[in-house]
Amino acid sequence: MRSDLLPKEVQPREKAKLLGIENLNNIELLAIIIGSGTKNNNSISIATEIISQLGGLNGLINSPLSSFSRIKGIGFQRSLKLKAVVELSKRLYELHFNDAIILKYNTFDQFVKETLSIEKEFLCVLSLNRQNKLINKYVVEGEVEHTNVLIDEVLKHLVASKASKYIILHNHPSGNARPSKEDLEITNVLIRKTKVLNIELLDNIIHCKKRRFSFKDHGLLK
Repeated sequence: MRSDLLPKEVQPREKAKLLGIENLNNIELLAIIIGSGTKNNNSISIATEIISQLGGLNGLINSPLSSFSRIKGIGFQRSLKLKAVVELSKRLYELHFNDAIILKYNTFDQFVKETLSIEKEFLCVLSLNRQNKLINKYVVEGEVEHTNVLIDEVLKHLVASKASKYIILHNHPSGNARPSKEDLEITNVLIRKTKVLNIELLDNIIHCKKRRFSFKDHGLLK
């Protein structure tokens, strides 16, 4: 039975109209995106199968296009539609993420300018909760002589802040925004150690006066 032949009270579109789309569950939202069902399966059944086969919303986000096409009732066009929605969701998240991190600051540069001195070397760790809201920040100014001490201090800060995620900001007064060998080593050690604590590194950003370098954008957080 197609979705539009279901009783009105259980149709996702009708439910959204009457109760608001925020009151729909994940399967119902998926059913709306899918649209009409097939001869043998309505859109609710297809949406349920997608969630089941792909392992929930995480699977929906991470699965390739081909994984969708293998599900009964989902051809190439619907697979493409679903992946387009996922991609838009990612981009919307990024916009919200940036707003959550910067808080009242309009730009990253303004955030750095108003909270840190960029005339000398600094490292700043932003501790975040699960919603990417800033909980606390830890700042080290001046050149760090002992890498192990720095890593230990960062770990202590993250644990004390009860952080779920974190971002590292540091500068290169030389003006060269490319990461040094030490930058890469410290980042890799922190990723490994914080992973054990279930704390996720979202990015390490090197800031210079005229440019910046994002570890995330360059695929260096694996």
